Amino acid sequence: MSCNQWDVCNKRHAILLALIWAFQLTACGQADAPSRGESVTGTFMEPVADGEGNINGFVVLDEECGHTDDPLYMNRFVTSMFRDAVAVADRLYLVDGSFLWTIDITHLDAPTRLSMIRLPGEPVAIASDNIHTLWVAAGSGGILQLDTRDSDTPTLIAQHSVEGNVLDIAFNNQLVYAVAGNNGLTILDGAQTDPAQTAVLSHLSLSGFLNGVTVQNDNVYISACGSFQVVDATIPHAPVLQQQYLVETGHAKDVNIQNNLLFVSAGEALFAFDVSIPYEARALGFYADPEAEGFYINGAASLDDNVFIAAGDESVRVINISTLSTAAGAAAPIQTPGNELIIDGPFEFHTSQISRAMNVTQIVYGDPINVIRHDNTLFVLGNFRWVGERLVRIMRIDEDGALTEIGALGQPEESSFMATGNDMVVRQRNNQMLDVFQTENGANPVLKASVSFPGAIVRGVFSDGFAILLKDNGRVYTVSKDGTVNTLPKMLHATDLDVLSTGEIIYASPTGDCIFLYSEADSAWQVTCEENQFWGNSRLAAYGRLVVAYNSITGQLLRYDHDNGPLAQRRYVGLCENYAIDDFYSGANESKAKVRVTYQHIFLLCPSNEDQKASVQLFENTSAMQKVADVTLPDGLYRDMAILSNQLYVLSTDNNRYTFSILHVPGAYAKTVATGDGFATQLAPQAYTLLVGDNDQGIRRFQFSNGPTDGMLFEIPFLTTEEVAP
Repeated sequence: MSCNQWDVCNKRHAILLALIWAFQLTACGQADAPSRGESVTGTFMEPVADGEGNINGFVVLDEECGHTDDPLYMNRFVTSMFRDAVAVADRLYLVDGSFLWTIDITHLDAPTRLSMIRLPGEPVAIASDNIHTLWVAAGSGGILQLDTRDSDTPTLIAQHSVEGNVLDIAFNNQLVYAVAGNNGLTILDGAQTDPAQTAVLSHLSLSGFLNGVTVQNDNVYISACGSFQVVDATIPHAPVLQQQYLVETGHAKDVNIQNNLLFVSAGEALFAFDVSIPYEARALGFYADPEAEGFYINGAASLDDNVFIAAGDESVRVINISTLSTAAGAAAPIQTPGNELIIDGPFEFHTSQISRAMNVTQIVYGDPINVIRHDNTLFVLGNFRWVGERLVRIMRIDEDGALTEIGALGQPEESSFMATGNDMVVRQRNNQMLDVFQTENGANPVLKASVSFPGAIVRGVFSDGFAILLKDNGRVYTVSKDGTVNTLPKMLHATDLDVLSTGEIIYASPTGDCIFLYSEADSAWQVTCEENQFWGNSRLAAYGRLVVAYNSITGQLLRYDHDNGPLAQRRYVGLCENYAIDDFYSGANESKAKVRVTYQHIFLLCPSNEDQKASVQLFENTSAMQKVADVTLPDGLYRDMAILSNQLYVLSTDNNRYTFSILHVPGAYAKTVATGDGFATQLAPQAYTLLVGDNDQGIRRFQFSNGPTDGMLFEIPFLTTEEVAP
């Protein structure tokens, strides 16, 4: 993705953004544009304005060669994306800006995760000595050294400080080469088995912003946005710059070498150079596709007569390079003082370049940010259309260079839904299997049944010993403690619903303008569409026979006392799902408003209020619904909240860093009481504990340190036994 100027390469993308923005102005009635929005993929969006200052679109900036002086530069790499990988025997090691993931690739068609280790800094690149050491470029964390003698769970054994942010790393002939943006090239002794003896051999200051490195023999090749550079490291203690060559796009961000062919991934184009004589490089050819929406080359790998490129928000492409061996080429332009490129300047194709254009032989759909080759296998990293995804696709490279996909592994989704109540816990796994647990009298959960239950569950509540589950197709089911599943006699016809029960009546709110009521006594549905009743698009909660709804379209809070006639109590409290254009990219708009009720209070969780902040609003549980407090929450994606002993707890998830937090909101402030690694989406009370639905690790259970609901939370096992009813 990541084009960084208003040119052919990103016109379509910017037009799409402009349309989205125009729609948002119409829907939200506001025109305040963010000065810069950060997407989950690490790119930045700059608004484009006409001569009168009117915003008419957004341009997506390169994540490596733009805003390099920003103090928070490395934050953009902490995202839900695998950024680099290295394969050693039957293990694949990946980094995502936060963690090292270890994958078993013994069977390429069925890869499995073995471990996940949080590392210091921002781990963005990785290399191996192919014996038992991994080297990681960790941004502000310097250079990390890990021992892989336990190949399933590597151990961090040393952290080597380097000035600046380390962005790429290479290992060759017992030497470690690391580049750090404006802070040059560092060479370490990688031969020492004792990390305490690993020493910095030399440091070479270089011009430009260094972000990629590869090594052949004693020559070090470095990408530096506006140039690529060649360093002679024959004497590791005293490396020497041989030459610095101009890269015409200004976005050189990765280098790959095969024999004496050097390939520079430079955003809008891939360039090929003959470096048989490193200080006299010759430009042989290039590949670009300016008509393709979002085409942007982030990385490349080569084998024989083919180069495989990660073409950004477009595809994986196979480029044939067989004709380069006979190409005479032209002297590569040397960068000298005074002819440096303006990094954000437009890129124009010249006739001499077009005559050397290389041809594509295969296009495989996808949105990769990098490609890594190991023997005849290509690992394709990332899928960043819109919100990003930790994904590695595994492709076989056939003899003719064609790619055949054979396997994939993504971020785990062990627990796709969880609900608690009536001494029961239900969990749906992977939208397929439903587990029913019994928790009578606050005892530890015991698994009683596992039944097939395909299809995603939207909401679950409990009534008279049954779980009531609403699927995304609009059908409502009841599930008993023994796992018996029954379907209520009416299918709702809309998606994005909510459902609750007061014991006698089940309420269901669709996306339209009606409310569905199901009488358990009469086993019949009633549809109410009167103006003084519920509207659709509402989030529902109940306390006894009192029903509260928050309408996410109108911004109204509605209170319905079932014993005192029709709904008549309304209060405008504002919009709680008020998303900006960058939220469309970050996935923040997946967080929806939630409402909970106690005897005294109504709680409304606003994931994005009119000030673009997350907050919890507290109201008196009376007909006036007077606001008691409005608590601004720390930055984060707030996914759920739960009431335990009349106390409110909210769940915040950061999928970029793969962490979650539980916050206690005792009144006019919020405090963090628990944190963990994983991707948590649900929070629910169970006896005197809180349960977290973690899409990575399943249901997790947290207990208070100082009594039933006091102090910090610490994690305890969810299950102590797994007794399944016959």
